[in-house]
Amino acid sequence: MFRKFIVWFVFISFAASTAALAKPTVLFVNPSIINEPFWLKTEMITQAAAADLDIQLDIVYGGGNRLIQFDEVRRYLQYQKKPDYVIFMNYPGGAKPMMSLLEEYKVPFITLENNILDEERTQVGLPGENFTYWLGEIFYDHQQAGKLLASDLIRQYQKHHTESATVIGLSGHHGQESLARNQGLLESVAQSEAVSLGQIVYASWSEQLAYQNTLKLLKRYPKTAMIWSASDLMGYGAIRASKELGLIVNKDVFIGGFDWLNPSLEKIIQGEMSASVGGHFMMGAWALISIADHMQGIPYWSHSKSKQLIFELELVNQDNVASLLPLMKQNQNAWIDFDFRQFSLQNQAKAGYQFSVEKIVSNLKPSNTSLAK
Repeated sequence: MFRKFIVWFVFISFAASTAALAKPTVLFVNPSIINEPFWLKTEMITQAAAADLDIQLDIVYGGGNRLIQFDEVRRYLQYQKKPDYVIFMNYPGGAKPMMSLLEEYKVPFITLENNILDEERTQVGLPGENFTYWLGEIFYDHQQAGKLLASDLIRQYQKHHTESATVIGLSGHHGQESLARNQGLLESVAQSEAVSLGQIVYASWSEQLAYQNTLKLLKRYPKTAMIWSASDLMGYGAIRASKELGLIVNKDVFIGGFDWLNPSLEKIIQGEMSASVGGHFMMGAWALISIADHMQGIPYWSHSKSKQLIFELELVNQDNVASLLPLMKQNQNAWIDFDFRQFSLQNQAKAGYQFSVEKIVSNLKPSNTSLAK
């Protein structure tokens, strides 16, 4: 009997100590495929933040498709221990099923980007309205970002030319993110007397499709001098098409995109690309910091009126590209010396989050002009 008691006591003590040492688990749903450049960087930075915050980060992949993403999350919830939180991005048409699934399992979640439109937005409402476990959403002002990129391309063009010219646009898909970026382009063109819009076409975030569309558009609009792209990858397709038609980038045509991919920074340094807007690969880390605070009882999400964190993206061109190189390293080791806990609201008298790419850059080790691929 005494021996049984000892065994029972040791078992209970071990279980208690294990539970005390167990890290909280957050499931990060990468909406794309493994090693897709933008989401790979987002994933790595989120992992670095998780290490600082002492969080176990699990990752599943959505495969670039709302149905695949739903199935992957459902499979995880069925066969793995229930996570403490989930971070994911909604695909248009997939918001209600995904949120309903997480409600069924009673898992608090934060959404990235604001991709929900019209009737679907009415169905799901705002965070906390129709879905109790929806803590909030983190996204960027894509309309401002679209305008920022277009305005800089126009500025660069007018720095070298005085005649009127045409700008063409390569958009991603029929979602809120793309529509907002498109609207920024339209606003910028409307405010310029020397620039007119040729056409905006959708290229599904594809470099190859952007290349094919750009060949057609450049022949259709021979006065094109600026190509605005909703992603860097599509911008690469535009660069390839422009060169094929004998145009010189940053002389005959000015091309910009979104995402701050490492090759984009190299291209800007080398004069093969004009500008890129980015910083949104930090959004997984920002969500994780807010989750760490939520676990510690910081009432930000419960007290925030809109339950939204909205940030502005930033522009990189030849004027400031050198200062951003430390941020572009494509490996987790680049983030070892940076402590994401400094952005937490714990023990700070700040009313809201002050997430800043500039603050991160100032704390990372300097880099040379060769980016780690």
